[in-house]
Amino acid sequence: MASSALCFNICALKTSDIRKRDIPAINKLAISPLLLYSCQFWADHLVDIPCEKTLIEVVQFVMYDKLLFWMEVMSISGRVYEATLILKRTLAWLELKVCCSFVCYGTYPMLTGSIGLASLSGVA
Repeated sequence: MASSALCFNICALKTSDIRKRDIPAINKLAISPLLLYSCQFWADHLVDIPCEKTLIEVVQFVMYDKLLFWMEVMSISGRVYEATLILKRTLAWLELKVCCSFVCYGTYPMLTGSIGLASLSGVA
């Protein structure tokens, strides 16, 4: 998810108003099976990973810098319906990890912003 494979206009389309069904198969080959797998199941793999600052920073990077590219892959692959559930699961994991880090260690800087964590830091 954080790799350069997930990028703007991944299928090199000439215009953004092409319907998914009209995208040539050759263009869809830009989405490798590995990238598609990571886009579909990255949140599932977060659940069992121990909390580390570096991992939280990677998730934050994906949420801020790769989110639209991820949504493009999910849409083109016909899996946009899964995106909401994946985002909800990721945000729940992230809120739990940040909250636990703060409670257990009292030193982890709170993440705030548009990803739903402002309430944990006391920012209204």
